[in-house]
Amino acid sequence: MVVVTMWWRMTIFENCPSCPCFPFSFKSKTAPTTTVTANGGPAHEKGMTDEQAAVRIQSSYKGFKVRKEIQDKKEEDAAVKIQAVYRGNKTRRDMAAEQQFPTTDDSDDCPGYSEEEAAAIKIQANFRGHKTRKQLEESGKMPQ
Repeated sequence: MVVVTMWWRMTIFENCPSCPCFPFSFKSKTAPTTTVTANGGPAHEKGMTDEQAAVRIQSSYKGFKVRKEIQDKKEEDAAVKIQAVYRGNKTRRDMAAEQQFPTTDDSDDCPGYSEEEAAAIKIQANFRGHKTRKQLEESGKMPQ
């Protein structure tokens, strides 16, 4: 519903009677008033005053605004729910993949050593194991 009231405009420019914005005089408080309802007809045909029409417009707008806020909140909640479900699914999938193919983190095998020292220690240990297995195999004590 749209209300166009010239009296409202008159109160804004009341201190400026010589303003060229409007072609009528601001000296009287009985400036022409036009009120239009939602269906395009004048409000006075339905027995409404300007105040009643303004109240109806304001209440309609407030109701529209509240309904829009509720709709926006529902959409935001739905987006958050979709994101949470996706993140949970992705975490479960990643955990299952980790259990199926565990990654070996060898960085803690030699605590207190730098990465190069730890690598040298691993190479030495592998070589010693290889040498021991070879000796056991030559002596016939290696289980098959």
